[in-house]
Amino acid sequence: MDKIKLGFVPTRRSIFSAPDAIKYRGLTADRLREIGVDIVDIDDINDEGLLFDDSHIEPIVKKFRAEGVDGIMLCHANFGTEYVCARLARELGLPVLLWGPRDERPEPACATASAACSPPARSCAASRSPSPT
Repeated sequence: MDKIKLGFVPTRRSIFSAPDAIKYRGLTADRLREIGVDIVDIDDINDEGLLFDDSHIEPIVKKFRAEGVDGIMLCHANFGTEYVCARLARELGLPVLLWGPRDERPEPACATASAACSPPARSCAASRSPSPT
């Protein structure tokens, strides 16, 4: 295999800024394409092009299977929705790359910091979600 095809799945959490998640989705996809990564995006799945609801899983699975993706990249554009990501990964049964952008430093009064804590949460959710047999 000379080149892999990556299913690009940006995700967001509803209590955080959707416009910021959309911004990071675009910046990340642009950079991946710029460096030559062959991605299949989910821009046509909903108006935001982001995974945040169980209703998005089936159309993403269908699209990625039809496109023959080799693995998926869960891009935590503003934290993300752990269990929806885990259910998608379980359904696809493909290798998963967890990634989150380094976002701006939060205000000092903020106890939770950044999307950097999101990939471990996704990993934890995935470990609790049985793999397909």
